[in-house]
Amino acid sequence: GFHSQEFYENMWKTILSGNVFRGEVKNKAKDGTYYWVDASISPIFDNQNKITGYIAVRFPITKQKEFEEKTKILSGVLEGTSQAWGIADLKGSMLNANHSFINFFGYDLNDLNGLNYINLVSPEYRDVVTKGIEQIKQTQKSFTTEAGFTKKDGSIVYANLAVDFFYDENGIPQYIYAFLNDTTERKMMETKLKDHADELEKLNQLMVGRELKMIELKESLKIAEEKIEELKK
Repeated sequence: GFHSQEFYENMWKTILSGNVFRGEVKNKAKDGTYYWVDASISPIFDNQNKITGYIAVRFPITKQKEFEEKTKILSGVLEGTSQAWGIADLKGSMLNANHSFINFFGYDLNDLNGLNYINLVSPEYRDVVTKGIEQIKQTQKSFTTEAGFTKKDGSIVYANLAVDFFYDENGIPQYIYAFLNDTTERKMMETKLKDHADELEKLNQLMVGRELKMIELKESLKIAEEKIEELKK
């Protein structure tokens, strides 16, 4: 079976000692398929306070367990990737992330757990990201953009962001996941180039202004010389 002998021994030891056993149990159906239940098994006592039987309450959690397994496999695969990856619940609370994601933001996993992902987005980009999430709900297509993010130390970094939902077998969104590709170095270089271009444009305008001024001065000087020559006559 799926569970060890120790698991079942502990279960019966708990029940026979008069306590309630609570746990997730994997069983095999008659058709050979497996299913999961969240089980609560309580002992039944007679008037002499002796155990005469037990009562079990079971809730099916097969879909939940299957999804957890898929997420675990996906997390394991993505953990080894160099691209930053994180997953959050539908309310936005961070659930898991790989090392690249953690290093990108400067947090550790404990800091990230429970933190709302929108707080990682720089304020001026939050509206774009929020609208992008709504777009996914309407189109069921992933959303991509370049955005700024705030690290734990308050510094701003940039990344190409790809966001989508993780759906169950019925096509219902269960989680939000995102990939980030660091573009900070390129963004900083673009900013520097733009600043240099702006400076050159200002210098150019200044030089043009000086040239125009020189032309005006030459014209004024020429007119003055002509007047002087006229006076000499």
